[in-house]
Amino acid sequence: MSKLTRGVRSLRPVTIVYFGARRTDVRRSNPAERGIARALRSGTKRLALSCGLILATLVGAGVGAAPALAGGPPPVSLVREWGGLGSAPGQFDIPWGVATDGSHIYVADFYGSRVQEFAYGGKYLLSIAVGSHPEGVALDSAGDVYVSTDRDTIDVYTATGAYIRSWGSLGRAPGEFWDPRGLAVDGAGNVYVADCQNNRVQKFTGGGALLQIWGGLGTSLGQFNCPSGVAVDGGGNLYVADTGNSRVEKLTSGGTWISWGSGGAGPGYFAGPQGIAVDRFGNVFVADTGNNRAQQFDSNGTFLQSWGGGSVSTAPGQFDIPYGVAVISTPPYEVARGTTIYLTQTNGGSTDSDRVQEFWEGTSLVHQCPVCVTVPNLYGTFEREARTELASLGLNVSEYTSVNTQVGCNNVFSQSPAAGTSVLAGSTVTLGLADNPNDPGGCF
Repeated sequence: MSKLTRGVRSLRPVTIVYFGARRTDVRRSNPAERGIARALRSGTKRLALSCGLILATLVGAGVGAAPALAGGPPPVSLVREWGGLGSAPGQFDIPWGVATDGSHIYVADFYGSRVQEFAYGGKYLLSIAVGSHPEGVALDSAGDVYVSTDRDTIDVYTATGAYIRSWGSLGRAPGEFWDPRGLAVDGAGNVYVADCQNNRVQKFTGGGALLQIWGGLGTSLGQFNCPSGVAVDGGGNLYVADTGNSRVEKLTSGGTWISWGSGGAGPGYFAGPQGIAVDRFGNVFVADTGNNRAQQFDSNGTFLQSWGGGSVSTAPGQFDIPYGVAVISTPPYEVARGTTIYLTQTNGGSTDSDRVQEFWEGTSLVHQCPVCVTVPNLYGTFEREARTELASLGLNVSEYTSVNTQVGCNNVFSQSPAAGTSVLAGSTVTLGLADNPNDPGGCF
């Protein structure tokens, strides 16, 4: 059984996608088409969405990147990538949804049956075993992790992997799901689900109470054909990657639907877009899955730039069926105004890339602190405890001893850099240790 079809339940309908004017049965297509088809069934962007196979990609890097329009956004550049096909920590077997709060990145590892958490910079931290195949992933303001699964449920976990609750089951009734994919959480904690095979988007409270439903199969405004990605901005606007219709739909906070895009390969056109994300500056990022590229628009659909594109490629900065996308604007480690973009991708064929790529779009292509930690306040701390605390943060220690009567012997009376300073992991902190002649215990 192929990687694409193993684990897919027999009661699910055959997914039909189109390549040009030709209709293709996913399970009978050739490996290349199955890869694209799987991507077309997925959908999330660097913002935090996912789907039964969703992980849109927002790739940037100088390789294949289209130039920014005059007066438009700065170009996107590749910062780093991590992953690879496998089951070890930090490896993936079809990464789909991706989400970030700036300090941590969560990736839905579909056939790994887990959600993996990484620190900023790509360092593996932990895995959340979900007991099924995770598709989409999103975070709320409290740090809880929402996961859509191929069991047609939404599962919720703490940031450390403790199970909290679930809701949903297979069906067409309100509150039920048929292949839930992309997820998004708004500032009030409400959860949006791209319910692909039901051709709708459902909105819930964080506890799973149904609030609203939009959609129905069709091409009119407010209708969908297998939506795979969803995103919400700070103004209450909802964005949907309408995969089967190869377009983006936006529901404004005032209740008006608009759309942009249609099938094609030119700027502003799509081929089964999977993921979608919006940053706090109003930029909308779309994983144009079938075109192996990422596109950027303003909040009303005006094309700004794209990168990647063409044939599938595992080269740095290029795409091999991008799926999920998540964005964070001006995270705490950046020196300039901009957006960090995370993308997941794999085609499931002989060129499995199974990776996360991180891109930067902003006024500077240089990160001041690619992996930063904050220097703690160690004043008055005994030498051994100070060393232990710094080591736990990945910092090195240099020491000197000097006469000082303000703290006990071998306690810290000075430090450089100062407490509260943000430094690169692996940096050295210099500690001044007291030689206090007044200490009753004496210094030794």
